[in-house]
Amino acid sequence: MAAKVVFGSTTGMTEAVAGKIAEALGGEAINVASADASAFDADLVVLGSSTWGVGDLQDDWMAKLDEVKGYLAGKKVAVFGLGD
Repeated sequence: MAAKVVFGSTTGMTEAVAGKIAEALGGEAINVASADASAFDADLVVLGSSTWGVGDLQDDWMAKLDEVKGYLAGKKVAVFGLGD
């Protein structure tokens, strides 16, 4: 199964976890800041983010959220989050 882990990371912790998940799934980790439609071309897409403040979404996700929503239709999606 092809898997891609798309993450947003400010301090590097979410990136590290995304890398471990991608390795376990035999897939690749991609930073959402540089992601395009091909980053979501997989049998399974895992989305990862840290949170800030009172549950605010990580900055890179905020900047790309509307674009990313269009790439998820019909996809198997899992999510993980790291608290602040």
